[in-house]
Amino acid sequence: MARLNWARLLSRGALAAMLVLTAGLALGQTPTAAQMEAFRNLTPEQQQAILEQMGGSGQAGTVRRDRDLANPETMGPRPKTDGDTDAADARAEDGEWPDSMTTRMPREPRIRASDTVLIEARLRTAEDAEDKSRSAVAIRQRSEDDTQRLEAVLDRVLRGNPYKLDLSGVLRLPGVSPIALAGLTEKQASERLNLDPALAAFEAKLKLLPLEKTDVDALKPFGYDLFSGVPSTFAPVNDVPLPSEYVVGPGDRFEVQLIGNTKSRQSLVVNRDGRIMFPELGPIAVAGMRFEAAKARIEARVAEQMIGTQATVSISDLRSIRIFVLGEAERPGSYTVGGLATITNALFASGGVKKIGSLRNIQLKRGGTLVTRLDLYDLLLNGDTSNDVRLLPGDVIFIPPVGATVGVAGAIRRPAIYELRGESKASDLLYLGGGLLPDADPKLATIQRIDENRERTVLNVNLGSATERTTGLRSGDVMRIPAVRSTLANSVQLKGHVQRPSSFQFRRGMRLADVIPTVDDLKPNADARYIMIRREMPGSQRIAVISADLEEAWRNRATDANPLLEPRDQVFVFDSETGRSQYLDPVLQELKLQANSGQPSQIVRISGRVRAEGEFPLEPGMTISDLIRAGGGLDEEAFEGDAELARYEVRDGQTRRTDVIKVDLARALAGDSAADIPLAPFDMLVIKRVSEWTEQ
Repeated sequence: MARLNWARLLSRGALAAMLVLTAGLALGQTPTAAQMEAFRNLTPEQQQAILEQMGGSGQAGTVRRDRDLANPETMGPRPKTDGDTDAADARAEDGEWPDSMTTRMPREPRIRASDTVLIEARLRTAEDAEDKSRSAVAIRQRSEDDTQRLEAVLDRVLRGNPYKLDLSGVLRLPGVSPIALAGLTEKQASERLNLDPALAAFEAKLKLLPLEKTDVDALKPFGYDLFSGVPSTFAPVNDVPLPSEYVVGPGDRFEVQLIGNTKSRQSLVVNRDGRIMFPELGPIAVAGMRFEAAKARIEARVAEQMIGTQATVSISDLRSIRIFVLGEAERPGSYTVGGLATITNALFASGGVKKIGSLRNIQLKRGGTLVTRLDLYDLLLNGDTSNDVRLLPGDVIFIPPVGATVGVAGAIRRPAIYELRGESKASDLLYLGGGLLPDADPKLATIQRIDENRERTVLNVNLGSATERTTGLRSGDVMRIPAVRSTLANSVQLKGHVQRPSSFQFRRGMRLADVIPTVDDLKPNADARYIMIRREMPGSQRIAVISADLEEAWRNRATDANPLLEPRDQVFVFDSETGRSQYLDPVLQELKLQANSGQPSQIVRISGRVRAEGEFPLEPGMTISDLIRAGGGLDEEAFEGDAELARYEVRDGQTRRTDVIKVDLARALAGDSAADIPLAPFDMLVIKRVSEWTEQ
């Protein structure tokens, strides 16, 4: 670039003279007095451009650059041996090492402790074995009793799916000795099952279910993901402001700009003796001094010995220093880092802290003496770097094993396993976890603990009480904070074929028309004649169902046609086109589950020529006309003369009889109470088709 800038930096005469000077120096010739005079008359920028083009010079007024000190290369990680393959792959799969740090091929996942697996099995047949093998003979000689016994074993095994391995990676099947599977692939685990003597009669296959862990099982140690993106190299940082407390040492490069009678720029490196070799002034000792003190010393020497000249001093390149990272680091060893490196920089260079290492007691030792302790929680939780001190050559960073730990799960902002250092109360753990979520129920918090007898116990803690928030913690405790119930109290929910499905605040005297005030709240083709209301009975889990004609409710808002609502009612509006099963089937299933011998399922059925045939909830006082309304009304093929009602009755608790009742459909729909028969459980109404109906 300097060659291209000559034409702009020099005048034509100076350019011609400098071309001759450059050519002469390149051939080893001594420059003439005229050439040197022309060079001295140039500006410092012009001189620098020429010297850089020629490779530098040792004459007065030039930029002098001492020889750089050679720094040892940064120690890399120990080469991975064959025995390290599985461990490295496990770390990479856990996210402890990035993919760029493990040159491994894609591999089949391996089974680990607490994994969930699915067992598929069947009885072996004679065709599964060779004709003359022992297994084939044993299968042919299998008695009927043996077959039934094996089928019972197979049924117990299959009904136990899925299975979760214990903390030792052992699979426990009913009637089978424990089988260790940790570390095996799916194929290897299937082969291991087939070799077990207790399963010799079966053809077994295992599948690993990649289930996401939840709640307490999903807790991970806090803070270690800080090192999940560790760089493979650590380059010294030189583009940050130099602090005044920086201590100068061998390898640092000073840039000295001389102004006044002598104009030049010196680039001087601190040698191993701790001195810089200033050409006009001689050696100046600066090692071990703070930068501000070293700067003042150089400027004072220039002012004293070079009359009429002032110096501006700065550091351009910082030295590299050798430090040690030991203990529970991912890659402990010796490292070369930049002169401004701190404890955290060295931790990143070493790959971070292992899961068994402490994040709260990282020690910096200098000459065998403890200098400071770094608590990474201060950095992660508060952004406090006051203890992240800068390193000096020979410093040792030691990471001890992790201390006491406790976990917190549930409705908390940062569920994790935390290391304790001074924290001893439940309120301290809430602070580490970031506080409760808005839906937390602090009154129902619990602490799972291993007591003095080495038994697991549960301790109830009301975190809403200031007294109980001071409950002491022990290593291994796990606090669980449940969320409030998902059900809405003192509310009414509107669902189905409406413009705005939502929840409404309940108030006494609230009626159906208050939830659906106008026809504009319904979507097109909504069935306004049959609105189903699911109601929970107070003090029990039983439900009841009522319905209403919304058109009648709008016309008679102050009557029973517009029914009163209760807390936690669910109002369903159906679509005449898509049917009713989406919302109706779950309610029918609830009614069937709460039935017993004394109270049969409150369900009736309608079939034949109606718009929506099927099963419907039996309401208190429900009649023939109500069931036809639930079925969407009669279609155009329906015969309105009469219909048939099939009624099932259990006589004396022993026999079930069926009676068929003729129904005058026209009178029932006209409101005749004698024809509009009340319904009973299991009633089925059949609507006939008009005789000789043909669609034109």
